[in-house]
Amino acid sequence: MVKPLEVFVDESGQRGMSSKASPHFILSAVMFPADAAPAVSAALTDLKVQLGRRPTDPLHFQNLKQHSHRVAAAQGLAGIQSVTVTSVIVCKHALPKSLNDDQAYLYTLRLLLERVSWFARDHGYVADYTLAAIVRFPLQKLRDYEAKLRGASDCRIDWGHLDPRCGQIDQPARVPFLQLADIAASSIGQAFNPDAFGNTETRYLREALPRMWRYGGSASALTSYGLKMHPSKVVDSDHPWVKEL
Repeated sequence: MVKPLEVFVDESGQRGMSSKASPHFILSAVMFPADAAPAVSAALTDLKVQLGRRPTDPLHFQNLKQHSHRVAAAQGLAGIQSVTVTSVIVCKHALPKSLNDDQAYLYTLRLLLERVSWFARDHGYVADYTLAAIVRFPLQKLRDYEAKLRGASDCRIDWGHLDPRCGQIDQPARVPFLQLADIAASSIGQAFNPDAFGNTETRYLREALPRMWRYGGSASALTSYGLKMHPSKVVDSDHPWVKEL
């Protein structure tokens, strides 16, 4: 019997290719079995309380100003045993400058959905995915792109393990599980996109590592599945430390 997999997706960094945009764009998917939803919800509520929020308050990583609170958020995500995270990190300097915002976002989403579908297939699930809303991206754009991907011969998404109703778009304030995806994407984004002083912070990413998908088990490499770098050559040239995670 095929089981439902709940998937929630959020981003970190800017989609754009301008010199003022972030050098990396990240999409992260938080995945868990549908029957684990009550336990995941309870863990999110506990994390909010730990961070001084009310249970109904939206939790946004960027609003956690203290380093200790951000560490605690990443640790809170890492402590939810039923959750698995897969992410795509796009190094924009290695891509054509002609890409517009939608093209950059959608191709990143394609790489992410491939991995979501592979995880669902390998574990006997059908994934139902929800994207955090972004500016100027209505649901119809998603539907058009999904239809395009279904007709693409080089697309590696296993459609049999994605909900045939396709993805949804919603707000983190209405769908609290999207707040976990925000923690995942933002924790990773801090490791790749420098702050105003040119510094990056890998601590949050390292704290969240227990939840990241390693195909084949805990001793397997993180790249390609749990932390897909695009293009893959940038791991060696720009981020060799990623291979040590």
